Amino acid sequence: DRSQYRYYYRKAKGGSYRSIAHMKTNMELDGIEIGGEN
Repeated sequence: DRSQYRYYYRKAKGGSYRSIAHMKTNMELDGIEIGGEN
């Protein structure tokens, strides 16, 4: 949902992730699908 996306976006902006791929991997580990089929 939107708030989760914002949460990750803020972390990415804060430099918590080395790359978009790194962020996506973490999101998927948390059970969040990135632009996948629902």
